[in-house]
Amino acid sequence: MIYRIKVLLCYFFTLALIFSLPYSLKAQSDYKLAEQDSLALVAFYWATDGPNWLSNQPGFGFNDLSSEWQGKYDGQFNPWFSGPAKDWFGVKVEKRAIPNSNDSTYRVTWLWPVIGRRTDGQNLLNGYIPREIGLLTALEQFRVNGNDGFRWELVPDELYLPSLQWLDVEACWFGGGVSDELRNCGQILKMNLRYNYFDYIPNWDFLDEQALRNLNGTQWLYNSRFSYAILEQIIDYFYTISPNPQEFGVEMRDMFDVGDEREIVAPLGSSVDIVCNDAGNQDAFISYQWFKGGLSRFGRTQKTYSIPSVSANDYGNYKVRISNDYVKTYDQNTNYGEVFTKEIHLVEQPVPPVIEKGISSNNGQSLRLFFSKPMSNSALIEYQNLSVMAGTNNLNILSATIKGRLEKQVVLELDSPIKNGDLIDLSYTGSGNIADHNGGLLQAFTGFEVENRVRLAPIITSAATSLDGSGIEVYFDQFIDENSFSGANFKVFGDSLLGISAISLLPGEIDRHISKTVFLNLTEPLLDTAASLNIQYLSGEIAGLYGGTLESSDTIAIENRVSIERETITFIFEDGSESLDNILLSGSWKVDPIQMYDDGTHADAIANDHIWTHVTQLVEDDYSWDIISREEIMRFDTVETVDPNTGVVTLVITPISINEDSILSGNILLELSVKPGEVLGDTLYGIQNRDVIFRLRTQGASENVFLMGIEADWSNGRLMSAIDPGNLYADTLIKMTAGDLISYNYRIGEDWENLTPDPREYTVKNGENLIQDEFGVFTDINEPAPPPLSIFPNPSLDGFIRISGLEEVVDLEIYDLNGRMIKGQTNLREHEITLDLSSQAAGLYVVKIKTNRGFVYTYKFLLR
Repeated sequence: MIYRIKVLLCYFFTLALIFSLPYSLKAQSDYKLAEQDSLALVAFYWATDGPNWLSNQPGFGFNDLSSEWQGKYDGQFNPWFSGPAKDWFGVKVEKRAIPNSNDSTYRVTWLWPVIGRRTDGQNLLNGYIPREIGLLTALEQFRVNGNDGFRWELVPDELYLPSLQWLDVEACWFGGGVSDELRNCGQILKMNLRYNYFDYIPNWDFLDEQALRNLNGTQWLYNSRFSYAILEQIIDYFYTISPNPQEFGVEMRDMFDVGDEREIVAPLGSSVDIVCNDAGNQDAFISYQWFKGGLSRFGRTQKTYSIPSVSANDYGNYKVRISNDYVKTYDQNTNYGEVFTKEIHLVEQPVPPVIEKGISSNNGQSLRLFFSKPMSNSALIEYQNLSVMAGTNNLNILSATIKGRLEKQVVLELDSPIKNGDLIDLSYTGSGNIADHNGGLLQAFTGFEVENRVRLAPIITSAATSLDGSGIEVYFDQFIDENSFSGANFKVFGDSLLGISAISLLPGEIDRHISKTVFLNLTEPLLDTAASLNIQYLSGEIAGLYGGTLESSDTIAIENRVSIERETITFIFEDGSESLDNILLSGSWKVDPIQMYDDGTHADAIANDHIWTHVTQLVEDDYSWDIISREEIMRFDTVETVDPNTGVVTLVITPISINEDSILSGNILLELSVKPGEVLGDTLYGIQNRDVIFRLRTQGASENVFLMGIEADWSNGRLMSAIDPGNLYADTLIKMTAGDLISYNYRIGEDWENLTPDPREYTVKNGENLIQDEFGVFTDINEPAPPPLSIFPNPSLDGFIRISGLEEVVDLEIYDLNGRMIKGQTNLREHEITLDLSSQAAGLYVVKIKTNRGFVYTYKFLLR
C-alpha cells in the first residue's frame, strides 16, 4: 500500500535545528535537570576547586554573604552535590521547553556562586572556567566576581553563549582578553569586567540600537588593560547610533598598563622611532608623556619618540602616560587617574623567549604553550625538537600553530593522545631554532611540567542498525565531538566486511551538537533481518565533546533492527511560494537530509509545479521529520587586519553564509506512526496554502461588487463572481498562510461598506476559511483604534509572555495556527497578565481580544 503524506507549509524562515537523542528526559511534572547541564556543573565544581569553596563548608548560610549581597541573593545555601541542583548555592534552574517537543526540562539559567563584592569576601573559587560551560546553553547569568583564584586564566570562548545576559567577572583577574566570541551574546544586558588583566574586547557593533538601549545600567570596564585605541572604536560606534554623550553608559577610567608589551631591537648607532599605538586616533583629544625607567622624558609629548642615533644610554624600558578626552567625555565617571601603557623594551639584542605556562587540550591531542613574547611562524618546524613525555610515553610533535591575538600561544599537535592523569613533562636541548618575532631563541630547559586537563575518554556502550538498514547507530557514554570524525576507522562486519561511506553525529534532543550517538552510513543498505553483525573501533581521533580521545575497542555485537515489513510512504511538500529551490527532507530514520524532487519523477506529476516529493519505505515505528532548504542565510564573521606601520588593529564585519535552515513555521517537527498496513496520526498539516473564500450577500444590489484591500489594493479592488446575481457574490484567495491577517472591505459600484473604507479583519486559520458577510452589516464606523497591546518578549525563548495594556479588554483567547484555542481568559480586570506557554510547540500564535465596547482585534507573537 502506498501512503501519501501531504504537507502544506508557511514560507518564512526560522533559524532552527532538528533534534533526536536516544536518552529521554522525565515528563514535565517531574524535576530533572538536563544531563548536559549536570555534567557542566560537575566540571565547573572540580575545575574551580569546589571542595574548598567557603560555601561548601559546614554551616555556610545567609550570614556569610556580604551585607550588599544579602539584599540581592534569593537562592539556596545547600553545598553542591547536596540535594537537587536547584538547591545548590549560586545555581538557579528554570523549566525550558525542549525544541520540537511538547515536553520541557529544567535548565541552569544562573551560575552565581559568589558571596559578595570584591572587597567583601570571596567564595574561594580557584582554578579555571572549564570548556564544559558551553553545555549550559540556557545560561543567562554568569557571576564569579570576587574570586581571584582565576588570576591570569583565560575565559573560554564557550562561555559567550547566545543566551547570556549577565557577565560578571569583576576582580577575578582573568588574563588575555574578552574574545571576539562575545559577538554571540546579542542579548547581553550587563558586563562587569573591571579588575582583570583584560587587554582586548571586540567592538560592540554586534548590538543594534535597541540592544544598546536595553543595557542594564552602567557597563563596568575600568581597572583593566583596554587601550584607548580599543575604547575609541566602541565610542565611535555609539556615536553612529546616537549623538548624545554617555547615553550608553560605560565606565572606562583607571586603566593600567594598557596596550601590548613590545620589544624593539635597535643596534648602536641606528635610528629608531618608538610609536605609541595605544592612545587612540582622535589626535585633537590625546596627550602623551614619555617615561624611561620610571622617569619622565622632558619635552617628549608626541605620539612618536624618535632617536636618530641609538646609544647605550637609550636602551631600557619605555612607558607612555596617555590621556584621551574623547574617551573620557563619554565615561559615566570622569574621575580619571593616570593611565600608562605597558612597557616598550628598547634592546640591542633580543631577549630570549620563555614558556610561562603549558596546558593540555581536553582530548589530549594537543598542548598549548604560553610564551613571554610573540613567536615566529618561520620557526614552526623547529618545535618538533621539543620533547614531550606523557606518563611513560615519549610523544612526537606532528605540527605547531601560532595562536592568539598577540601570537604568544603555540599549539602543538601530538602523534598520539595524552591520557587522563598522565604526568606531562616538557624539555628542550636548545639544539633547534625556536625563535620569537625579533629572532630571540628559546634556551634549553628540562622538567617543565605541563598542566594535564585531559578528560576521561569516551567508550562505546552499544550499537544498533537503523530501522531502514542504511547505517549503524553507535552509542557512547558521553557527548561526542562531531569535528573529530576525520580519519576515524570503524570496522563493521557480519559474514563479510561492510563499507562505511560517512560518519556523522545524530542531533541531540536539546541542542543539535550535543549528542551521544554517532551514525555510520553504509555504502550498501542492510536487507537481511537475521544477519549477525559486529563493530569495532580501530583507530582515529574521535573524542568527547569536551572529553578525552576514544581508544580502540573490542568487538561489540550490533543489534539488528532491520525489517523487511515496510510500508511505502510518499512525502509531498507544496512550498506555495513558487520560489524555493533545493528542498530536502530530514527525518529521524535517516541521518542525512534527502533531496526532494520537483521534476516530474518520484510520483511528482508536473515538473516545476513546486510540489516536492520523496518516496521511501518505512518499517513499523514512530517517526519525526522536517523540511529544510539549502537557501543561503546570512551571518557575520569578523576579519582582523593589522596596519604594518602603526600596528593599529582594524576589525571588519563580513557576511558569510550557512545552510540548512528549517522552513517549517517555528520549526514544528512533524510526526507519524507506521503500523502494519496503515499510517497513524495527522497526515495533513496545512500550515500554509489555505484557500480563503469570501461570500457576500448584497440584499438585491446588482452593480459590480468588489473585494477591497487585498494586497493593500484600496483603489480598484477585485471583481467578485456573481453566484446568485443581485444576491450572492464570491471570491477566493488561494495559498494564504495560516496566521496571516487580512484587512478587507467591500464596495458596490462606488458605495463602500457602511459608507466608509474602514476595513474588516480576518485571521487565516489552519482549516476551512469561509467568510460569510452581509453588505451594510458591519461594525460601528466610529470604531476606535486597536488597544496598544504590548506582548513581551516577542519572540519568546522560554514560552513565557507578558501582555500589558489590557484596561479595555474583557476577553482574551490564544490560538495556534491550526485554529485551536490553547488558552483563554474571560472577565479580565488586570492591566497586565503573564502566561505560561512553555508546553506549546514553537511557532506563530494569534492573540484575539474583545474590548469592553464589543470590538475584536488580533495580534501575533512567536514562540521559539
